[in-house]
Amino acid sequence: MKYLLLLILLFLPACSLFSSNDGDVTARALSYEVILRNGTSERVYYFVIGRRIAARTFWGQSLDRTYSVAKGGERRISYDEISQEEGGEEQVLVYWWMAEREGKTETPGRLNFIVVDLE
Repeated sequence: MKYLLLLILLFLPACSLFSSNDGDVTARALSYEVILRNGTSERVYYFVIGRRIAARTFWGQSLDRTYSVAKGGERRISYDEISQEEGGEEQVLVYWWMAEREGKTETPGRLNFIVVDLE
């Protein structure tokens, strides 16, 4: 039992070494916009789409800065800019990711998402 406790105490602090975030990425709807906030210490890339149409849409992650939010920044995305089912959507999916670096090469990292209820 002592060894298990020792392993846990040694492992838990090491977990924080693998995290590049010192905050969260949040999204909410306000005044016909989705507001995406990047509380992390890295640039975040995103893709926003209506929840119902998402299953029928083919897309891929990219590192295009046009669709990114700088560290500590905010981006407002008008409902008109979001692909939606005809007649509108009640929710959108905000997919987001960071760049992973290996040497001088950057590739899209782990995919995350937030479900946002529209007004």
